[in-house]
Parts: sequence; structure tokens; C-alpha cells
Amino acid sequence: PQPAQPGQTFVVNLEVMPGKYGLSAGELNLVFDPAIISIADVQPGDLFGSNPLMGTRQMNNAVGNLKYALARVGTTTSPTSPGTFAAITAKVLESARTGTYELRLSNVGLADHKFEKITSIVTEHATIEIRQ
Repeated sequence: PQPAQPGQTFVVNLEVMPGKYGLSAGELNLVFDPAIISIADVQPGDLFGSNPLMGTRQMNNAVGNLKYALARVGTTTSPTSPGTFAAITAKVLESARTGTYELRLSNVGLADHKFEKITSIVTEHATIEIRQ
């Protein structure tokens, strides 16, 4: 778990290992406890090139949900090099209680060079440990 304290801001980088696939687009839904953290920002990483097209960028700190989608502009090379899908800046709320909390990725979707959904996706959830 990533350690943090109430009031602290931290960045979570969502890394993707594409394996044999060329990635042309991706989407994610991140679920978190809104009583513990809030999402301040989300920015594209290097996975879809230097200037990807943003499809969705919705941060809802009231319910604890982030929806984000990106697409590559230009040609997709196969295989795509491992990289960062998104850099998520979050803040631990001052009222956060000590404990370990999950940042759960639900609905991660990646599309190959033909924009067909890749079905063999393995996701790992992140945890944050709040310390006083």
C-alpha cells in the first residue's frame, strides 16, 4: 500500500503492460471511498502517445468515481510499449481515518489496433494506507 497522511496529496500512475497488443484506445472506471480521498486531477500518461484524444474525463468526488477514456491519434504500433495510462492526483481528506483503503479499477477496457476490445485484461487494484 502507498502510505499517506490526512491532508496529503499523492499521484497514482496506472501502468499498462500491453504484451503482444498494439493499443489504440482505453477506458477506465476507478471507484474510491469519497470519505477518505478526493480526486484533484487526472492527466494522460505516455501509453497512447504524446497527445492522445480525450473521450471522457469525469471526476465525481461526491460518490467516489472517476471515468476516463483516451484514444491514440495516428498509427498504432504493435506491440505497444508498456506505459502509463493515466496519472491520477488525489488528496487524502483531513477527516480520513487510519486504515487501508482500496482504489478499485472496475471496467477497464483496452482496444487493439483495429479498435476491437481486448478480452484478456488482468487488473490489479491499488491500496492506500492512511497513517496519522
